[in-house]
Amino acid sequence: MIGKKEASDSVRALREPLRMGLTVMVLGAAALSLQAWLSNRHVWRTAGFVAATALTRAAVVLVLVLVVAGVLVALRPKRTVQQALVVIALANVVLGMLTSRPVLALAGAIGFALIVIARSLWWELSDTRASRLGRFVLLAATGLVVALFLLERPKGTLIALFTLVFLIALGAGLWGLLLLVRNAPLPSSIGPLATVYEEFARAGISPFTLMHDKRYFWNHEGTAYLAYAARAGAAVVLGPGVGPAPALPSLYAEFRAESHRRGWRVGFYQVPQAMADEFGWGHGYRIGSEAIVDLDNLTLEGPVMAKLRHEVSRACRNGVTVTVVPDAAIPPQTRRAMRGLTEMRIHNRHFGEMGFSVGRSDDVPAVPTTVGLAHNAVGELVAYVTWLSLPAARGVSLDAMRRRADAPGGTMDLLLYTGLELFKGSASWASLGLAPAGGPSACGLSAFKAKFRPTWEPRYMVAERLIDWPVVAASTLLLHYPRLAQHVTARVIAPVKWLRAA
Repeated sequence: MIGKKEASDSVRALREPLRMGLTVMVLGAAALSLQAWLSNRHVWRTAGFVAATALTRAAVVLVLVLVVAGVLVALRPKRTVQQALVVIALANVVLGMLTSRPVLALAGAIGFALIVIARSLWWELSDTRASRLGRFVLLAATGLVVALFLLERPKGTLIALFTLVFLIALGAGLWGLLLLVRNAPLPSSIGPLATVYEEFARAGISPFTLMHDKRYFWNHEGTAYLAYAARAGAAVVLGPGVGPAPALPSLYAEFRAESHRRGWRVGFYQVPQAMADEFGWGHGYRIGSEAIVDLDNLTLEGPVMAKLRHEVSRACRNGVTVTVVPDAAIPPQTRRAMRGLTEMRIHNRHFGEMGFSVGRSDDVPAVPTTVGLAHNAVGELVAYVTWLSLPAARGVSLDAMRRRADAPGGTMDLLLYTGLELFKGSASWASLGLAPAGGPSACGLSAFKAKFRPTWEPRYMVAERLIDWPVVAASTLLLHYPRLAQHVTARVIAPVKWLRAA
């Protein structure tokens, strides 16, 4: 076993130099063939030759950039890169034959054979759609360059025009190269999702794994899953895995290996400290604490509950009444009033409605839901909350909290406390969600939740390497605010449109 492992490690250690060496050989031979073709006396009058002569210095720099970029890209083992090198090697053969340089043609043929034989060196998959688009762009760029070489005796504006086309072709080639190396999506399958959730979901964040913005990674046995989403080259897992405890370590290892195979950085969001410590490969950062309320010991009695007791009494004096019903039992009229409260909240959000680790109005977790409704003295809906069930852990998790700006004082305190009281007997604990670390809003949220005297459990975000942190953090931000990119783009485009109009 040890001998096999050492041999495997040796093969893996040789992969990168072999890939780089083969890539440099193919690109170098192709560059020599292209140079021989450009300097051929039969094409000295073509537009391509004139353009290349006029842009000698710039072209040399651009070619060097392209070669270096090609080598760097080849170090990432993409199958589409291997396919691109096959095309380059075949083009090398053709150019060698056209210029009567059998040595260059033979070099292209040898490069082609070696690339085909060494296909395993480019074992990583690529995004199918991105690869297809990238190939199309590269093909279009190639067509432009070929058309450039076919036109003869250019003069004046034609030289400038086709010089511009030549530069556009190079830019299109670079763009296609970037598209070709986009990361491949990780596998996803719904599987026995509902069954596994009902039997094994135990974390307060687990209900939010059952949202449409997630994908699912299952272990080989199909007994445990991770919920993740991907942005900006990182796959971010939400919370701990769901499944039998013995199956989770191998699930994490399988997910990490598959992410590496497809070129994704790995991140875990809102995981407990013990899990962050047990990984053994990650760097964790505390992002806040989850408020866990012990329902069996919840009471309004005693000096430590004075603040909550005061707010609950104030809401009752202000005529607030609370009803707690299953989500399916809500009448249409109340549903419309709830949508109105949600729309008011979204309107006040600078970056739109959050998602990923909280439910959205257009993407609610698919779990049994209980709704608390608060009405004022004249019967108007002024606030509501939703609770998500965790049957396997005898727990509930707080999701949506919506209130009108003119809701009577203490409304939300009474709404939450009434719900928590009604869950006694059917649940033993309730999660009030994450209180982020730092910032004025975080302090206000922590103070509000602290009135219920919860146990504060630290939650972490974990990245595999320190250099992965910027990408994982950016990915997590984009996942929480799906419209953020559109908002930033609009802010950038708006001044440009204003200047054009002016």
